[in-house]
Amino acid sequence: MKVALRLALLLPLAACSTPAPEQVVAAPRVSIHLPAEGAVVGDTVQLHLGAEGISIVAATGERVEGEAHHHLFIDTDPTPDSVMIPKDDRIRHLGTGADTISLVLAPGKHRIIAVVAWGDHVPVKGAVRDTVEFEVRGAVIQP
Repeated sequence: MKVALRLALLLPLAACSTPAPEQVVAAPRVSIHLPAEGAVVGDTVQLHLGAEGISIVAATGERVEGEAHHHLFIDTDPTPDSVMIPKDDRIRHLGTGADTISLVLAPGKHRIIAVVAWGDHVPVKGAVRDTVEFEVRGAVIQP
């Protein structure tokens, strides 16, 4: 009898409770795993990329929700989110869906910014970009 009374008292409270807040979805995020920030590397630079909140796939020329591919801006600033990423010597499109690439760069300091874009090469608006700065010193011998 006491259990029925408790349930009768709790049911009106459950009906009046506030709904759960909507789940906040984080923006897609791209990351550069290699080279490390401030690294000194040889003239062939190995880049390893990652992504969260979006699948990295081959570019199709069309936008597919939840699917994108990597672009690298080498020693240049990225284009705005609303503009198709152009073909340029300083921009690499990883349109195959790859997340690794080897680049041959001249000796000196370099900056690479990784951006994810839809299949039509327009950046994913609001996606978090990643930047790495490093130095190329020609052939670097590992100990």
